Amino acid sequence: MSMETIELIKMAREGDKLARDQVIQSNMGLVYSIVSRYAGRGYDREELSQIGAIGLIKAVDKFDMNFDVKFSTYAVPLINGEIKRFLRDDGMVKVSRSIKENGWKIKRAADQLSAGSATATMWWGTPSISRGVGAAVPMVMPR
Repeated sequence: MSMETIELIKMAREGDKLARDQVIQSNMGLVYSIVSRYAGRGYDREELSQIGAIGLIKAVDKFDMNFDVKFSTYAVPLINGEIKRFLRDDGMVKVSRSIKENGWKIKRAADQLSAGSATATMWWGTPSISRGVGAAVPMVMPR
């Protein structure tokens, strides 16, 4: 971690809003990098970037300089956690994590199959998708 980042975090702890903003702005690239891992989940990159920025702000506020770790090493799990929490908890109806994970697996398998065949996502392609995710046919059958 650069000495400049350490000094800025110290100043932010003492109430310097400009120093805090500077640490956040200088580390937004880290947020954008992490957000790219979550592309294709049905959310706009800008929306996920805002959620990731919340994790970055929490990292700036909670970072303990007594530990011998880089700020980015500390910040990545907090940014990831905020984004994952958002993806997990978003929506009016709460859907269990296992069902969401199965949905993502099904979507990935259908996308992989459709890359090889334009008709793979039709109803009769359902058994192929089901084999791709290791699930029963009724679970992946379109309604």
